[in-house]
Amino acid sequence: KESLHSVSSLQPDLLILDVMLSDGSSIDSIETFRQSSPATRILVLSGNAELHTIKKAFGKGANGYITKTAGYEEIMKAISLVLD
Repeated sequence: KESLHSVSSLQPDLLILDVMLSDGSSIDSIETFRQSSPATRILVLSGNAELHTIKKAFGKGANGYITKTAGYEEIMKAISLVLD
């Protein structure tokens, strides 16, 4: 809820969203983030590389998906791609 409030008020260019938040999975809240800040690009960060989870994130409106095992250069590339 705090994240949603921040995104709504700040309208950032990019939101890097961890799949597992303290109050549960954030994948279902991607649509809510998208509605509150339509121009914000959403990059999902996850320890889960299962295809059904990735598809669900994109189906909810994510612009990109990267695993937590990615290296620095791969993460920076993902950020650049999502922002482009």
